Amino acid sequence: MESLGKRVDLAGAPLAIDTAPAVWGEVGTNAQHSVFQFLHQGTGWIPLDIVTVAQNEASVERRPRLLNEFARAQADALAWGDELLGSDARPPHAVAPGNRPSTLISLPRLDARAVGALLALYEHRTFVQSVVWNINAFDQWGVEIGKQLLARRTQGGSV
Repeated sequence: MESLGKRVDLAGAPLAIDTAPAVWGEVGTNAQHSVFQFLHQGTGWIPLDIVTVAQNEASVERRPRLLNEFARAQADALAWGDELLGSDARPPHAVAPGNRPSTLISLPRLDARAVGALLALYEHRTFVQSVVWNINAFDQWGVEIGKQLLARRTQGGSV
């Protein structure tokens, strides 16, 4: 997806924003105790994409249907927090404030076309961010440093 990890813009001026979003995640309910706990109650404000497969909604198996419902429930919880559960007073450690950004993406089915479209979406997003931030997402000077140091080490026979 190219690299938005830059510290200066195209003119060499230092950037005042974080330009390197991390892409990470977990599948379905495995994410519950780590990723979603962090997103609901952590101190960071992290936009999240939740990807579902619409074809799962018609599955005869319960698990694929539940995974889609879990995804929608998490999107609701991120948006509204525990407000959707009612007006019960909660101790501070149990409050999920909501107002956390997320995007729910539903692929029609999990096939090459849908995955390709998803990859194209993320590639285009990366390009647009690079234009907005005035950086070059396609240069890789950080990678070149490692290559140059490797070349120096291997010439001396230390690898």
